[in-house]
Amino acid sequence: MDQYLRKIIYKKLRFDNVEFTVLDVIFLIGIGISGLMMRLSLKSFVSGDFTFFLEPWINEFKANGFGALSGDFYNYNPPYMVILYFIAKSNINPLTGIKVVSCIFDLIISLVASLIVLDVTKNKLRTSFTYAALWILPTIVANGSMWGQCDAIYGAFLLLSIYLLLKERPTLAMVFLGIAVGFKMQAIFLLPAYIILWSKRKLKLVQFLWIPGIYFISLLPAIFAGKSLADTIGIYMGQAKEQTYLEMNWPGLYELIGIEPYYDYYGPAAIWFTLGILMCIMFYLSYKIYEVNKTHMIDVFLYIAMVTVYFLPYMHERYGYVAGILAIIVGLVNTKKLYIPIIHVIVSYGAYQSCLADRRVVPFWLYSFALLFLILDFGVYIFKYIHKNSLGNKEV
Repeated sequence: MDQYLRKIIYKKLRFDNVEFTVLDVIFLIGIGISGLMMRLSLKSFVSGDFTFFLEPWINEFKANGFGALSGDFYNYNPPYMVILYFIAKSNINPLTGIKVVSCIFDLIISLVASLIVLDVTKNKLRTSFTYAALWILPTIVANGSMWGQCDAIYGAFLLLSIYLLLKERPTLAMVFLGIAVGFKMQAIFLLPAYIILWSKRKLKLVQFLWIPGIYFISLLPAIFAGKSLADTIGIYMGQAKEQTYLEMNWPGLYELIGIEPYYDYYGPAAIWFTLGILMCIMFYLSYKIYEVNKTHMIDVFLYIAMVTVYFLPYMHERYGYVAGILAIIVGLVNTKKLYIPIIHVIVSYGAYQSCLADRRVVPFWLYSFALLFLILDFGVYIFKYIHKNSLGNKEV
C-alpha cells in the first residue's frame, strides 16, 4: 500500500513544459483550502466602509434600480457600481456578495502571478510558492474578505496586463490596463513603467490609445442611466479632492515631516515633486541601451509601483496593494531579493492594522524608513543590472 501511494503522489504531470507531480497538486489543494478557510472566518466582519458607503450604495440600487447610477451618492467608477447593482438585485447578502467578488479576483491574482513566475523561471517550486504566498497573503485576505474592498479587481487586470506583455501580446495587455483604470484610478500609477517599456520597443504608441478608449467605455453605464459625461468623468477628480492629510495611513515620505503642516502648500508641490522623480527614472531607463529581459520588466513595474506610492501625497493604506503583489513575484523570481516582499508585507499590514483598529502599534516613521530602504536598495540593484547588461552604442 505504501509503495502504491508513493507511486501515485510522485506521478508526473506536465504543464507549459514543466513537470509537476500529484504531490504538488495536493499541496496546491491544501493551500487552496487554507486560504478559503481564512476567508470564511472573516465573512461576518463589518467594516466602517461597508456601513457608511457600500451598504447605503446597495440600498440606493434596491430603491431606485439601475437609474440610481445617474445620482451623485457614489464615488467609485461605474464598472464597480454595476457589480454592486447586480448584488443589490440578487438574493445574496450584500456583505457576502461584495466579499465573494473580491475572493474570485484574489484567486485570479494568485493564478496569474503563478503563471508569470512559471513563464520567467520555469521552476515548479517557485511557481507553487507564488500561488501559495498570494492566496494566503495577509494583506490580500484582509483587503477583500475582511475589509470588503475591491482592490483585487483592478490588481488582477493589472497582473493580466503585465503577463500579456511578457508573452509579447502588447495590444491585449493595454486593453487590460484600460480595464484596470476603468475600475480604479490607482491603476494609472504604473503608467510610467509602460512608457519605459515603450522606449524599449515592447509597445507601440498607438496601443496606448486603448487606455482612454476603455476608460470611456467604462463610463457608459452611468451615462446610459442619465448622468452627464462631465459628472461621470468628475468621479475620479472628486476622489482626489476628498483628501485631508498628506498621508492617509500609507507610510510614505511625508510621515517623516508630518502629515498635517502646510497641507495646502505641500500637497500640490508633492505631486509635482513625484512627477519629477518619475521623469528622472523614465529618462534614465529610456536613455540607457541595455538588454531588457522578462525579469527586468517585472523589476521595473515593482520599482515604479513603490516609488509612486511612496512619494505621492494623499496615499491610502491600500494603495500599496499592487506593489505588494509584485514584490512577492520579484522575491520568488530572484530569491536573493526575498527580503523585499517580507519587509513590504510587514509594512503594508501595519498600515492596514492602523486603519482597521484605529491605532498605531509601530511608529509610522519606522515603516517609512523601511520603504525608503527598499526603494534605494532596489534602485541600486536596477542600476547595476543596466550597467552589467549594457549594449553600448547598439540599437535596442
